[in-house]
Amino acid sequence: MTTEEDTLSAKQKSNKKRHKQISRPAHQPVLQRYMDNPHWGDRPPEPGPQTFIVVSRNTNTISTNHNLIQWRAMAQALSDIQANIACIQEPNVNWNPTLTTKIQRIFQQKFGKAKIATSSSLQTTLLDYQPGGTTTISLGPSTSRLLTTYDDPQGLGRWSAIALRGKSNKTLIFLSAYHVCNQAVTIGSQTAYTQQHTQLIQHGYDNPDPREIFVDDIIKQIHQWQQQHYEILICMDANKANPPMAATALRNFNMHGC
Repeated sequence: MTTEEDTLSAKQKSNKKRHKQISRPAHQPVLQRYMDNPHWGDRPPEPGPQTFIVVSRNTNTISTNHNLIQWRAMAQALSDIQANIACIQEPNVNWNPTLTTKIQRIFQQKFGKAKIATSSSLQTTLLDYQPGGTTTISLGPSTSRLLTTYDDPQGLGRWSAIALRGKSNKTLIFLSAYHVCNQAVTIGSQTAYTQQHTQLIQHGYDNPDPREIFVDDIIKQIHQWQQQHYEILICMDANKANPPMAATALRNFNMHGC
């Protein structure tokens, strides 16, 4: 004969068993690092007192979602190799003062000192996402040598740059540039090519070619800096620029490609 006390005890045991079956870990498991992840590009040199590390890459979007987690990850990666300058092409960010300050603060928290120069087209979007653009970032102690920052004077988002004071009072320019792909204008789209094409028409150009105008304008910018005896390092995603045109530009300004 089953008593009320026996029935209650059986229910309690059943509830405990069910609780054990649906219980979950009280914390998130630690993610293990993938050891077979192949390295892409040149391996950075070992940092040292005579080493100045410049990183250049087309990132093809660094998302601003989820509390800027991708920017935080990039700051950590640059810190791991003790980078001094980062030149980023095509982060696809609609740069504005608020967002720029937030991202700069991420690098300052990681490196102590940091300064970012940005560029994006004046053909802005309503979102933080905007195709194209660049950013150039000075990281760590070298930031104390900062002289000024630059962006694309035409408002097309094609390049950004940072000037540092070097030895013997030399001015060093670190330029991050993005040369758009060779493509047709797409009505209603916001591709970097279409943004620049629209902006150039507003500047008075008739049927402009953003790629050709980029080459003309960046040569003028380099010439202006060289007249002031600045040393220039160009980090660029050229997107298959016309080789003879690029070679001519390098030869005219006594520069070397790598």
